Amino acid sequence: MLIYSDSTGLYGGAAIKGGSLAPDPDANVAYYGQFLSTKEILFDHKAKPSEAAVDLARKLDDYSR
Repeated sequence: MLIYSDSTGLYGGAAIKGGSLAPDPDANVAYYGQFLSTKEILFDHKAKPSEAAVDLARKLDDYSR
């Protein structure tokens, strides 16, 4: 918090924040065991997770309860 007080003067400030999402083809290959585009994973339902991925999802589900 910044407080500025003066009978004469000017104070101005700005903050710029940003973020982005980007596909990671290497991670997709590691997770799904094959190259799939983001479109194929999200919309074409071509993604079938590996056994390790299914096990991870199961464990995360168990611990989140």
